[in-house]
Amino acid sequence: MNNEEFDKKVAFIVEQQAQFYVDLRRLEEKQEENQKQIDQLTNSVIGLASVVGILSDKYTKLIEAQTKLTESQEHTDKRLDVLIDLLIKRYPLPGDSSKNPPKPTE
Repeated sequence: MNNEEFDKKVAFIVEQQAQFYVDLRRLEEKQEENQKQIDQLTNSVIGLASVVGILSDKYTKLIEAQTKLTESQEHTDKRLDVLIDLLIKRYPLPGDSSKNPPKPTE
């Protein structure tokens, strides 16, 4: 191998090393960009998890309130039924011959 061939091979190796360095640098920059995106996504997921936790708590409270309201409504319905029955006994509907009208009190 003469000097010219040796110089060409050295130049080729140096050129390959330079290209390798450029490619490596691009990969490092891309890795930095990817890491920033991963960090942003991680923060977003953490924020969403927090919101889901808050909504879950509020949903549980809403279910509890709805249950209490349903129980209260059932109680009110029963009391209204009793009141309606008393009123119907006291003041029968016209045409209802199954009930004897109450005698007026003096």
